[in-house]
Amino acid sequence: MDAVDEERELVRRVRAGDMDAYAELLGPLLGVATKLAYGLLQDRWAAEDSVQEAAMRAWRRFGNLESGRPFRPWFLGIVANRCREALRGRWWSVLRVADPGYRAREQEDEWRAARCSEGGQR
Repeated sequence: MDAVDEERELVRRVRAGDMDAYAELLGPLLGVATKLAYGLLQDRWAAEDSVQEAAMRAWRRFGNLESGRPFRPWFLGIVANRCREALRGRWWSVLRVADPGYRAREQEDEWRAARCSEGGQR
């Protein structure tokens, strides 16, 4: 049995709900997936988290893998998409700004405190 036939057999077993077959199908791709994720995220922990989340997503959506299509590019696409989601989340957290009214109120309180202390010293 060649590699393509082996993969097809594993895919068939996974579709039947065999988690051991899924682990066998996924195992050889984890190193490549982690390298891809690290290349996109530049953070080891975030890369490992993204690969883990992608593996879970691929398991839940295994029915979306088109019959006869190879698993590797499908799974790596899920990894890349998960990394993009993580990056979008990062940018959102970087771009959040404090309430501009908060700083204005804080400055006004400081001004009032300074005015009161000046008035009290005269």
